[in-house]
Amino acid sequence: MTPATLAAAIGCSLAKAELYAPHLDEACRSFAIDTPARLAAFLAQIGHESGSLQYTEELASGAAYEGRKDLGNTEPGDGKRYRGHGLIQTTGRYNHRATTNGLRAYGCPDFEADPDKLAEPRWAALSAAWYWYAHGCNELADAGDFEAITSAINGGLNGYEDRKRRWEKAKAVLVMAEAPQAPDTQANAPQAQPEAPMPFPALIAALLPSIVEAIPKLASIFKPGSEVAQRNVQAAELVVDLATKATNSVNAQEAVEKLKSDPVAVQAVQKAVEENWWQLSEAGGGGIEGARKADAVMIAAGTPVWRSPSFLISLALLPMMYLIVGNLIGLWGQTKLSEAVTGNLITGVITLVLGGIAGYYWGATTSMNKAQR
Repeated sequence: MTPATLAAAIGCSLAKAELYAPHLDEACRSFAIDTPARLAAFLAQIGHESGSLQYTEELASGAAYEGRKDLGNTEPGDGKRYRGHGLIQTTGRYNHRATTNGLRAYGCPDFEADPDKLAEPRWAALSAAWYWYAHGCNELADAGDFEAITSAINGGLNGYEDRKRRWEKAKAVLVMAEAPQAPDTQANAPQAQPEAPMPFPALIAALLPSIVEAIPKLASIFKPGSEVAQRNVQAAELVVDLATKATNSVNAQEAVEKLKSDPVAVQAVQKAVEENWWQLSEAGGGGIEGARKADAVMIAAGTPVWRSPSFLISLALLPMMYLIVGNLIGLWGQTKLSEAVTGNLITGVITLVLGGIAGYYWGATTSMNKAQR
Protein backbone atom coordinates (compact mmCIF):
# COMPACT_ATOMS: atom_id res chain seq x y z
CA MET A 1 0.00 0.00 0.00
CA THR A 2 1.63 3.22 -1.15
CA PRO A 3 1.11 6.55 0.66
CA ALA A 4 -0.44 8.03 -2.48
CA THR A 5 -3.00 5.23 -2.75
CA LEU A 6 -3.79 5.43 0.96
CA ALA A 7 -4.22 9.22 0.83
CA ALA A 8 -6.67 8.98 -2.06
CA ALA A 9 -8.60 6.00 -0.70
CA ILE A 10 -9.04 7.26 2.84
CA GLY A 11 -9.14 11.02 2.19
CA CYS A 12 -6.22 12.05 4.40
CA SER A 13 -3.21 14.29 3.80
CA LEU A 14 -0.14 12.80 2.16
CA ALA A 15 1.83 13.42 5.37
CA LYS A 16 -0.61 11.28 7.37
CA ALA A 17 -0.57 8.64 4.65
CA GLU A 18 3.23 8.47 4.74
CA LEU A 19 3.09 8.02 8.52
CA TYR A 20 0.48 5.25 8.49
CA ALA A 21 1.10 3.41 5.20
CA PRO A 22 3.89 1.10 6.50
CA HIS A 23 1.93 0.25 9.67
CA LEU A 24 -1.30 -0.41 7.81
CA ASP A 25 0.60 -2.47 5.27
CA GLU A 26 1.99 -4.63 8.10
CA ALA A 27 -1.42 -4.85 9.76
CA CYS A 28 -3.29 -5.85 6.61
CA ARG A 29 -0.71 -8.49 5.68
CA SER A 30 -0.81 -9.90 9.22
CA PHE A 31 -4.59 -10.30 9.34
CA ALA A 32 -5.37 -11.34 5.73
CA ILE A 33 -6.91 -8.04 4.67
CA ASP A 34 -5.41 -8.89 1.33
CA THR A 35 -8.03 -8.42 -1.41
CA PRO A 36 -9.46 -5.19 -2.87
CA ALA A 37 -12.87 -6.04 -1.39
CA ARG A 38 -11.50 -6.53 2.11
CA LEU A 39 -9.13 -3.57 1.93
CA ALA A 40 -11.74 -1.12 0.60
CA ALA A 41 -14.20 -1.98 3.38
CA PHE A 42 -11.46 -1.86 6.04
CA LEU A 43 -10.16 1.55 4.92
CA ALA A 44 -13.71 2.92 4.81
CA GLN A 45 -14.38 1.85 8.39
CA ILE A 46 -11.11 3.08 9.91
CA GLY A 47 -11.40 6.26 7.84
CA HIS A 48 -14.75 7.01 9.48
CA GLU A 49 -13.67 5.96 12.97
CA SER A 50 -10.46 8.02 12.91
CA GLY A 51 -11.64 11.04 10.92
CA SER A 52 -9.37 10.12 7.97
CA LEU A 53 -6.44 9.14 10.25
CA GLN A 54 -6.65 12.39 12.21
CA TYR A 55 -7.56 10.87 15.58
CA THR A 56 -6.39 7.76 17.39
CA GLU A 57 -7.91 8.82 20.70
CA GLU A 58 -11.59 9.53 21.23
CA LEU A 59 -12.39 13.24 21.40
CA ALA A 60 -15.09 12.76 24.04
CA SER A 61 -13.98 12.54 27.67
CA GLY A 62 -15.15 8.97 28.07
CA ALA A 63 -17.44 9.86 31.00
CA ALA A 64 -20.31 8.23 29.17
CA TYR A 65 -18.55 4.86 29.56
CA GLU A 66 -18.16 5.14 33.32
CA GLY A 67 -19.59 2.09 35.07
CA ARG A 68 -20.26 0.23 31.82
CA LYS A 69 -19.80 -3.35 32.99
CA ASP A 70 -20.40 -4.66 29.46
CA LEU A 71 -17.13 -2.90 28.55
CA GLY A 72 -15.36 -4.17 31.66
CA ASN A 73 -15.31 -0.72 33.26
CA THR A 74 -15.63 -1.83 36.88
CA GLU A 75 -13.23 0.56 38.58
CA PRO A 76 -13.74 4.29 39.22
CA GLY A 77 -12.28 6.34 36.37
CA ASP A 78 -12.35 3.46 33.86
CA GLY A 79 -14.69 5.36 31.53
CA LYS A 80 -12.18 8.13 30.89
CA ARG A 81 -9.10 5.89 31.13
CA TYR A 82 -10.40 3.40 28.56
CA ARG A 83 -12.13 5.74 26.14
CA GLY A 84 -11.62 4.90 22.46
CA HIS A 85 -8.03 4.34 21.28
CA GLY A 86 -6.58 3.29 17.93
CA LEU A 87 -7.89 3.56 14.38
CA ILE A 88 -10.99 1.56 15.18
CA GLN A 89 -11.61 3.18 18.59
CA THR A 90 -11.07 0.27 20.97
CA THR A 91 -13.20 1.15 24.01
CA GLY A 92 -13.40 -0.18 27.57
CA ARG A 93 -11.08 -2.05 29.92
CA TYR A 94 -12.17 -5.44 28.57
CA ASN A 95 -11.38 -4.58 24.93
CA HIS A 96 -8.01 -3.05 25.84
CA ARG A 97 -7.11 -6.29 27.64
CA ALA A 98 -8.37 -8.43 24.73
CA THR A 99 -6.33 -6.40 22.25
CA THR A 100 -3.21 -6.94 24.36
CA ASN A 101 -3.79 -10.69 24.25
CA GLY A 102 -4.48 -10.58 20.51
CA LEU A 103 -1.26 -8.74 19.69
CA ARG A 104 1.20 -10.42 22.08
CA ALA A 105 2.96 -12.08 19.15
CA TYR A 106 3.92 -8.59 17.95
CA GLY A 107 5.60 -7.63 21.22
CA CYS A 108 2.92 -5.12 22.15
CA PRO A 109 2.78 -3.33 25.52
CA ASP A 110 0.04 -4.01 28.04
CA PHE A 111 -2.79 -1.80 26.84
CA GLU A 112 -4.81 -2.43 29.98
CA ALA A 113 -1.99 -1.02 32.09
CA ASP A 114 -1.12 1.75 29.61
CA PRO A 115 -4.12 2.39 27.31
CA ASP A 116 -2.57 5.50 25.73
CA LYS A 117 -0.01 3.27 23.97
CA LEU A 118 -2.84 2.01 21.79
CA ALA A 119 -2.99 5.47 20.17
CA GLU A 120 0.55 5.14 18.75
CA PRO A 121 0.57 4.64 14.93
CA ARG A 122 1.78 1.03 14.81
CA TRP A 123 -0.49 -0.23 17.58
CA ALA A 124 -3.40 1.88 16.30
CA ALA A 125 -3.12 0.12 12.93
CA LEU A 126 -2.47 -3.39 14.22
CA SER A 127 -5.27 -3.19 16.81
CA ALA A 128 -7.75 -2.16 14.13
CA ALA A 129 -6.75 -5.04 11.85
CA TRP A 130 -6.83 -7.55 14.75
CA TYR A 131 -10.32 -6.42 15.80
CA TRP A 132 -11.47 -6.64 12.17
CA TYR A 133 -10.13 -10.17 11.83
CA ALA A 134 -11.39 -11.34 15.23
CA HIS A 135 -14.94 -10.22 14.42
CA GLY A 136 -15.14 -12.01 11.07
CA CYS A 137 -15.08 -8.87 8.95
CA ASN A 138 -12.94 -10.46 6.24
CA GLU A 139 -15.71 -12.92 5.49
CA LEU A 140 -18.34 -10.19 5.60
CA ALA A 141 -16.29 -8.12 3.14
CA ASP A 142 -16.01 -11.13 0.82
CA ALA A 143 -19.80 -11.32 0.85
CA GLY A 144 -20.13 -7.57 0.27
CA ASP A 145 -22.16 -7.16 3.48
CA PHE A 146 -21.00 -3.69 4.45
CA GLU A 147 -23.95 -3.11 6.77
CA ALA A 148 -23.01 -6.16 8.85
CA ILE A 149 -19.39 -4.95 8.99
CA THR A 150 -20.59 -1.59 10.32
CA SER A 151 -22.66 -3.32 12.99
CA ALA A 152 -19.71 -5.50 14.01
CA ILE A 153 -17.48 -2.45 14.45
CA ASN A 154 -19.91 0.15 15.73
CA GLY A 155 -22.52 -1.98 17.47
CA GLY A 156 -25.07 -0.24 15.27
CA LEU A 157 -25.22 1.83 12.11
CA ASN A 158 -24.00 5.19 13.38
CA GLY A 159 -22.48 7.24 10.56
CA TYR A 160 -23.48 4.63 8.02
CA GLU A 161 -23.88 7.04 5.10
CA ASP A 162 -20.40 8.46 5.59
CA ARG A 163 -18.94 4.96 5.93
CA LYS A 164 -20.69 3.86 2.74
CA ARG A 165 -19.50 6.93 0.83
CA ARG A 166 -15.94 6.19 1.94
CA TRP A 167 -16.38 2.56 0.88
CA GLU A 168 -17.38 3.53 -2.67
CA LYS A 169 -14.45 5.92 -2.94
CA ALA A 170 -11.95 3.37 -1.63
CA LYS A 171 -13.21 0.75 -4.10
CA ALA A 172 -12.76 3.17 -7.01
CA VAL A 173 -9.22 4.09 -5.95
CA LEU A 174 -8.14 0.49 -5.42
CA VAL A 175 -9.55 -0.65 -8.77
CA MET A 176 -7.48 1.95 -10.62
CA ALA A 177 -4.41 1.40 -8.45
CA GLU A 178 -4.60 -2.32 -9.27
CA ALA A 179 -4.71 -1.67 -13.05
CA PRO A 180 -2.49 -4.26 -14.79
CA GLN A 181 1.00 -3.17 -15.72
CA ALA A 182 2.28 -3.50 -19.27
CA PRO A 183 4.27 -6.75 -19.67
CA ASP A 184 8.06 -6.63 -19.89
CA THR A 185 8.85 -8.02 -23.34
CA GLN A 186 12.58 -7.31 -23.11
CA ALA A 187 13.38 -10.64 -21.47
CA ASN A 188 11.33 -12.69 -23.90
CA ALA A 189 12.32 -13.91 -27.34
CA PRO A 190 11.50 -11.24 -29.93
CA GLN A 191 8.03 -11.87 -31.23
CA ALA A 192 4.82 -9.97 -31.82
CA GLN A 193 3.07 -9.19 -28.56
CA PRO A 194 -0.58 -8.14 -28.15
CA GLU A 195 -0.91 -4.50 -27.18
CA ALA A 196 -1.58 -4.15 -23.46
CA PRO A 197 -3.61 -1.35 -21.88
CA MET A 198 -1.41 1.56 -20.83
CA PRO A 199 -1.33 1.60 -17.01
CA PHE A 200 -1.98 4.69 -14.93
CA PRO A 201 1.07 6.02 -13.09
CA ALA A 202 0.49 5.15 -9.43
CA LEU A 203 0.18 8.74 -8.19
CA ILE A 204 -2.31 9.69 -10.91
CA ALA A 205 -4.35 6.55 -10.27
CA ALA A 206 -4.47 7.47 -6.60
CA LEU A 207 -5.39 11.14 -7.01
CA LEU A 208 -7.68 11.04 -10.04
CA PRO A 209 -10.80 9.73 -8.19
CA SER A 210 -10.70 12.73 -5.82
CA ILE A 211 -10.58 15.12 -8.78
CA VAL A 212 -13.41 13.29 -10.56
CA GLU A 213 -15.45 13.43 -7.35
CA ALA A 214 -14.98 17.22 -7.23
CA ILE A 215 -15.62 17.66 -10.98
CA PRO A 216 -18.48 15.22 -11.80
CA LYS A 217 -18.33 15.97 -15.54
CA LEU A 218 -15.08 14.02 -15.72
CA ALA A 219 -16.92 10.83 -14.73
CA SER A 220 -18.06 10.49 -18.36
CA ILE A 221 -14.43 9.92 -19.33
CA PHE A 222 -12.97 8.10 -16.34
CA LYS A 223 -15.00 5.13 -15.20
CA PRO A 224 -13.20 2.99 -12.59
CA GLY A 225 -11.93 -0.26 -14.06
CA SER A 226 -13.27 0.40 -17.53
CA GLU A 227 -11.42 0.12 -20.81
CA VAL A 228 -12.14 3.79 -21.37
CA ALA A 229 -10.16 4.68 -18.26
CA GLN A 230 -7.28 2.49 -19.39
CA ARG A 231 -7.15 4.16 -22.78
CA ASN A 232 -7.04 7.66 -21.34
CA VAL A 233 -3.77 7.83 -19.45
CA GLN A 234 -2.81 11.01 -21.29
CA ALA A 235 -6.17 12.55 -20.47
CA ALA A 236 -5.70 11.62 -16.80
CA GLU A 237 -2.28 13.23 -16.75
CA LEU A 238 -3.77 16.34 -18.36
CA VAL A 239 -6.56 16.51 -15.76
CA VAL A 240 -4.09 16.29 -12.88
CA ASP A 241 -1.89 18.94 -14.51
CA LEU A 242 -4.88 21.24 -15.11
CA ALA A 243 -6.00 20.86 -11.49
CA THR A 244 -2.52 21.63 -10.18
CA LYS A 245 -2.14 24.77 -12.31
CA ALA A 246 -5.71 26.02 -11.89
CA THR A 247 -5.41 25.90 -8.09
CA ASN A 248 -1.89 27.39 -8.05
CA SER A 249 -0.67 24.33 -6.16
CA VAL A 250 2.89 23.16 -5.68
CA ASN A 251 1.94 19.59 -6.60
CA ALA A 252 -1.03 17.40 -7.39
CA GLN A 253 -1.51 16.31 -3.77
CA GLU A 254 -1.91 19.93 -2.70
CA ALA A 255 -4.40 20.50 -5.53
CA VAL A 256 -6.55 17.58 -4.33
CA GLU A 257 -6.49 18.93 -0.76
CA LYS A 258 -7.73 22.31 -2.03
CA LEU A 259 -10.50 20.67 -4.06
CA LYS A 260 -11.78 18.97 -0.91
CA SER A 261 -12.09 22.19 1.09
CA ASP A 262 -12.12 25.22 -1.22
CA PRO A 263 -15.13 25.92 -3.49
CA VAL A 264 -13.08 28.56 -5.33
CA ALA A 265 -10.54 25.89 -6.25
CA VAL A 266 -13.35 23.66 -7.54
CA GLN A 267 -14.65 26.48 -9.75
CA ALA A 268 -11.16 27.16 -11.10
CA VAL A 269 -10.65 23.52 -12.06
CA GLN A 270 -14.14 23.28 -13.57
CA LYS A 271 -13.31 26.25 -15.80
CA ALA A 272 -9.99 24.70 -16.84
CA VAL A 273 -11.73 21.41 -17.66
CA GLU A 274 -14.37 23.18 -19.76
CA GLU A 275 -11.72 25.09 -21.71
CA ASN A 276 -9.81 21.89 -22.44
CA TRP A 277 -12.73 19.50 -22.79
CA TRP A 278 -12.10 18.82 -26.47
CA GLN A 279 -8.64 17.49 -25.58
CA LEU A 280 -9.99 15.35 -22.75
CA SER A 281 -12.97 13.74 -24.49
CA GLU A 282 -12.37 10.42 -26.19
CA ALA A 283 -13.33 11.68 -29.67
CA GLY A 284 -11.58 15.03 -29.35
CA GLY A 285 -8.18 13.81 -30.38
CA GLY A 286 -7.46 16.41 -33.07
CA GLY A 287 -8.18 17.05 -36.73
CA ILE A 288 -11.45 18.44 -38.02
CA GLU A 289 -13.60 16.49 -35.59
CA GLY A 290 -11.52 17.61 -32.63
CA ALA A 291 -11.57 21.23 -33.78
CA ARG A 292 -15.35 21.13 -34.26
CA LYS A 293 -15.82 19.79 -30.75
CA ALA A 294 -13.50 22.49 -29.44
CA ASP A 295 -15.50 25.17 -31.23
CA ALA A 296 -18.78 23.87 -29.82
CA VAL A 297 -17.41 23.99 -26.28
CA MET A 298 -15.84 27.43 -26.76
CA ILE A 299 -18.98 28.92 -28.32
CA ALA A 300 -21.03 27.64 -25.38
CA ALA A 301 -18.51 29.15 -22.95
CA GLY A 302 -18.44 32.51 -24.77
CA THR A 303 -14.74 32.20 -25.64
CA PRO A 304 -13.41 34.92 -28.03
CA VAL A 305 -13.21 33.85 -31.69
CA TRP A 306 -9.45 34.36 -31.89
CA ARG A 307 -9.04 31.46 -29.46
CA SER A 308 -11.08 29.14 -31.65
CA PRO A 309 -9.21 26.15 -33.11
CA SER A 310 -10.83 26.72 -36.49
CA PHE A 311 -9.62 30.33 -36.48
CA LEU A 312 -6.09 29.09 -35.82
CA ILE A 313 -6.45 26.51 -38.61
CA SER A 314 -7.52 29.29 -40.97
CA LEU A 315 -4.50 31.38 -40.05
CA ALA A 316 -2.28 28.40 -40.80
CA LEU A 317 -3.89 27.75 -44.19
CA LEU A 318 -4.07 31.31 -45.55
CA PRO A 319 -0.28 31.97 -45.63
CA MET A 320 0.12 28.76 -47.62
CA MET A 321 -2.40 30.10 -50.13
CA TYR A 322 -0.55 33.42 -50.39
CA LEU A 323 2.75 31.64 -51.03
CA ILE A 324 1.30 29.44 -53.77
CA VAL A 325 -0.49 32.31 -55.47
CA GLY A 326 2.58 34.51 -55.21
CA ASN A 327 4.68 31.84 -56.87
CA LEU A 328 2.16 31.38 -59.68
CA ILE A 329 2.00 35.07 -60.52
CA GLY A 330 5.78 35.35 -60.52
CA LEU A 331 6.20 37.34 -57.31
CA TRP A 332 9.51 35.55 -56.62
CA GLY A 333 10.64 35.20 -60.23
CA GLN A 334 9.16 34.88 -63.74
CA THR A 335 6.52 32.18 -64.08
CA LYS A 336 6.73 29.97 -67.17
CA LEU A 337 3.03 29.23 -67.20
CA SER A 338 0.55 30.88 -69.56
CA GLU A 339 -1.85 33.44 -68.17
CA ALA A 340 -4.80 31.11 -68.68
CA VAL A 341 -3.13 28.24 -66.80
CA THR A 342 -1.96 30.56 -64.06
CA GLY A 343 -5.44 32.00 -63.65
CA ASN A 344 -6.99 28.55 -63.45
CA LEU A 345 -4.47 27.39 -60.84
CA ILE A 346 -4.98 30.49 -58.74
CA THR A 347 -8.73 30.01 -58.87
CA GLY A 348 -8.33 26.36 -57.94
CA VAL A 349 -6.07 27.09 -54.96
CA ILE A 350 -8.34 29.82 -53.63
CA THR A 351 -11.41 27.62 -54.09
CA LEU A 352 -9.71 24.68 -52.36
CA VAL A 353 -8.53 26.63 -49.33
CA LEU A 354 -11.54 28.88 -48.86
CA GLY A 355 -13.88 25.99 -49.70
CA GLY A 356 -12.18 23.86 -47.06
CA ILE A 357 -12.65 26.54 -44.42
CA ALA A 358 -16.26 27.13 -45.46
CA GLY A 359 -16.85 23.39 -45.45
CA TYR A 360 -15.46 23.16 -41.96
CA TYR A 361 -17.82 25.84 -40.69
CA TRP A 362 -20.77 24.34 -42.56
CA GLY A 363 -20.03 20.94 -41.06
CA ALA A 364 -19.54 22.35 -37.60
CA THR A 365 -22.75 24.37 -37.82
CA THR A 366 -24.70 21.40 -39.17
CA SER A 367 -23.35 19.10 -36.43
CA MET A 368 -24.29 21.60 -33.74
CA ASN A 369 -27.76 22.10 -35.23
CA LYS A 370 -28.32 18.34 -35.26
CA ALA A 371 -27.14 18.07 -31.68
CA GLN A 372 -29.63 20.71 -30.61
CA ARG A 373 -32.65 19.01 -32.23
